[in-house]
Amino acid sequence: MRKKYKMKNRYEQVQVISGEEMECRAESLQKIMEEEDCDMMLVLDGTWEGYSHWITGSRAVGSVLLLPGAGLTAVYEKDMCGIPYEDAEYEHIRYEKVLNLKELLKPLAGKKAIRIALVQPEALTYRMRKELESCFGVVEFADCTQKVDVLKAIKSPEELKWIAEANRIHEQIFYALPSIIRPGRTIREINCETRYLGENLGGGGEKALYYAMQYGKDNGGPLTYALGLSADPEYRVGYGDRIFMMVEGNGCGGLYTALGRNFILGEPSSQTEAYWEMAVKAQDFAAARMKPGVRLKDIFDADYAYIQSRGYLTNMQNYLHSFGYVFGERPYLHDRSETEVLRMGMHYIVHPHIRINRGADTGKVPYDDFYSVDTYYVTEDGGRRANGYPRELVIL
Repeated sequence: MRKKYKMKNRYEQVQVISGEEMECRAESLQKIMEEEDCDMMLVLDGTWEGYSHWITGSRAVGSVLLLPGAGLTAVYEKDMCGIPYEDAEYEHIRYEKVLNLKELLKPLAGKKAIRIALVQPEALTYRMRKELESCFGVVEFADCTQKVDVLKAIKSPEELKWIAEANRIHEQIFYALPSIIRPGRTIREINCETRYLGENLGGGGEKALYYAMQYGKDNGGPLTYALGLSADPEYRVGYGDRIFMMVEGNGCGGLYTALGRNFILGEPSSQTEAYWEMAVKAQDFAAARMKPGVRLKDIFDADYAYIQSRGYLTNMQNYLHSFGYVFGERPYLHDRSETEVLRMGMHYIVHPHIRINRGADTGKVPYDDFYSVDTYYVTEDGGRRANGYPRELVIL
């Protein structure tokens, strides 16, 4: 029997995750609700962190309700910005256009007190809290965000299949970049052609990144950082320039991954080669520790000490975070406060930064440094790299 795939928006492509897997996700949420002794689960602001997409198959869903015996209800955002409502068709999910709590909570009518498993409690408004209290009187909340984050971060065989497809797209882009990055072209032209290629290969979406993150001459002071106020899209690349190309995008099904490398017009200096070699070693050091049961904070602290022991400095950067339906998925290392442990099947970005010592010019921009961007799967033997693109400086 042929599978029925429903066409979706370009950035989601087709509804590729099976109904069986989606039902398993709902069952796992039910178990969390039971563990917390809750009467219902409420997911708020679901587009953030990819909750909507993971639970309902639609990135346009804003809120999700899970009630025992009544299944899942997905409620779309009010402002759809042109995204069609009918972009997911899972039989165990009820899709609604308006969040009408009194109507949706009828199966719990008669309760005088209720305990709610809440995901994203910071999105709970005063008005919604009062509406819940008017329905049940006493309302108690249990923050279940972290438990759901861990569930999302452990990738299933279906998800791993589509992540591999996204990695294949990215590798194709990077093998084509030497023909895109040519002397005399502007950064804007390079970025536009890179995105055009990525979307034609099956990736894309307004949140996908296809661009030169850093560019300029290493012997001329700090490089321009694309996300800063000093970005210059009309900059024309020429001999001696180093262009750090970054792709954080998805493929069929909407699952993200990332790849980033340095492209150099001309021969690199010995200093450039030394920084890049250290960046790769620091990545290997961190990846080797990506085993089940290890805390993200401990990996960062060990890698930080390792980089300093080799005579280099590093930035306090969030370079260990999961990838799923968004490109910054929790649990992640942000300010070294994350104590969650890694688990088998997690898919993480790893790119420790090696800060460039430019003497008097050092520190004028926040991310003037070297790093290799790759994603890894957590295994018993440490992180396994998810792509096969060479970790080398690309000399043009």
